[in-house]
Order: sequence, then C-alpha cells, then structure tokens
Amino acid sequence: MLKGSCGKALAPFPPDGADFVLMAVGAVAALANGVSSPLMIVIFGDIMDALGETANTNEIVPAVSKVAIRFIYLGVGTCVASCHRWHAGQSMCLNQDGSQKTSSLFRSRKAAATVEQTIGAIRTVAAFTGEVI
Repeated sequence: MLKGSCGKALAPFPPDGADFVLMAVGAVAALANGVSSPLMIVIFGDIMDALGETANTNEIVPAVSKVAIRFIYLGVGTCVASCHRWHAGQSMCLNQDGSQKTSSLFRSRKAAATVEQTIGAIRTVAAFTGEVI
C-alpha cells in the first residue's frame, strides 16, 4: 500500500484491468516520446555523414533524402506517442487513468457529504420543532 495521503485516499478504489492497460500503454508511449530526442540527434548525424560522403553534387540530394525520410517517420511516431487527443498518446492514457480514480473518489465523498448534510438539516429542524424523528 502506498504511504501518504494519496495512497490512503485511493485505497478503496484498487486498480482494475483497464487501469493496468492504460498505465502500461501510457508508460510505453512516454518511453517512445523520450527516445525521440536522442534519435533525432543520431539521424542528424547520419545526414551530416551523407553530406560528407558524397563528392558529386548531383548525388547529395538523393543521399540526404534517403536519410531525411527517417525524420518524417520519427516525427509521426513522436506525434502519436505524445499527442493527448489520440488514444495512443501518453497523456491521454495517464490522464484517463487518473481521472477515473479521482472521479470515483469524489463521487463517493460527495455522496457521503450529501448524506451528512441531510442528516444535519433534519437534526436542526428537529431541534427547533422538538419533534423526534
């Protein structure tokens, strides 16, 4: 069990299968998003190598284009991994998991507060009128 207020507050709502799936997909997407920056540096180095290896000016564009297409693949992969509006994004998965837990927590707390407020109102009316309920 987690120590601290967060763990105690969420203790009545243990994670289910959907929570584990959302957390796993969110973690994989976060890893993919974090790997994009080092990969961009490696691809940029490959472009510099392609520029340096070609002696003929007519071969520069095709050589660089072969490597530059990997920038497009990296950009699309990073967009899918990090975009919060798509179902594969890290933010969507982790936010959805957190909002499910907090909404169920607040729903139960709101119900308890409503019951306490109603009982308090009944006791207040009973105290003024002298009726036993």
